[in-house]
Amino acid sequence: MNLAESGNNSIKVFLVEDSEIMADLISDKVEKLSELQIIGKSATVSGTFEQLVIKRPDVVILDLKLKDGNGIDILMRIKQSNLSAKVIVFTMNNSFEKECRKAGCDFFVDKSGDFDELMNALMYMSYMQKRTHETTI
Repeated sequence: MNLAESGNNSIKVFLVEDSEIMADLISDKVEKLSELQIIGKSATVSGTFEQLVIKRPDVVILDLKLKDGNGIDILMRIKQSNLSAKVIVFTMNNSFEKECRKAGCDFFVDKSGDFDELMNALMYMSYMQKRTHETTI
C-alpha cells in the first residue's frame, strides 16, 4: 500500500545502511522533513526483506555494501515482489550503477557527494505521492 492508498500524511522510509554514523546522519536529515518518517532500519541483508514485507515502506534507502552481503540482493527481491516501495540506492560504489538500474532502482545516488541529491530524490517522491493522493480524492 502506498501513501495515496493509506491516507497517511507522511512517506514511510526504511533505511538499509551498515554504518551507524551514516545511518544517524541520514535519519537526522530525513526526519527534519515533516512529510517523511523513518519506520525502520537495518544494517544487514539477512532479515531485511522480511522487515520490508511487514513494515511496507513507501521508500527504501539502500546501501550496497552491507555487513553480510550486497544490497543488490535486497533490491532484486523488492522489485520481484509485490512491494510497491521505491528504491534509492545510496552508495559510494558507483561501479554498480548500471547493474542497479537494470535491477530496477528508482534513483542511484553517490554517497561521496553531499546529501542534496538524496534529499532531492526524497522530495521528488514526496511531491509525486501528494499529486497521486490529490488526483484520487
